[in-house]
Amino acid sequence: MVARPRDSQVGLLQLLLRFEREQLRQPWLISHPSTFSVLVALLAGVAGMLSLTTAKSGALIGVLISVTTIPAAANVGVAAAYADWSELTGALLQLLLNLACIVLAGVGTLTIQRVAYGRRARRVHP
Repeated sequence: MVARPRDSQVGLLQLLLRFEREQLRQPWLISHPSTFSVLVALLAGVAGMLSLTTAKSGALIGVLISVTTIPAAANVGVAAAYADWSELTGALLQLLLNLACIVLAGVGTLTIQRVAYGRRARRVHP
């Protein structure tokens, strides 16, 4: 028997795909921060910190950080080379926002882990 996704899962998937297609139509995706870029940066920060603290694959960290920082950093360089100050400002803002979201998500992940480990330690050693 083949497992079929629930209607709510299909609806969410369609919504995300529509949102992604709309975002990808934008030629200025890298230089104009959006909710999608914030979400990607936050998820990269959480996944990267979990990867570091749970001794999982270190390669994952590089990939996730690269997805959020390299396109914006490259766009900063290209915009500077072409003296397109509007594009440079947007790309720099995107880069700084991505870095801030990664740090914020990492700190939040560490805080949650610290609380969880503290609770577990109190249960084991009362």
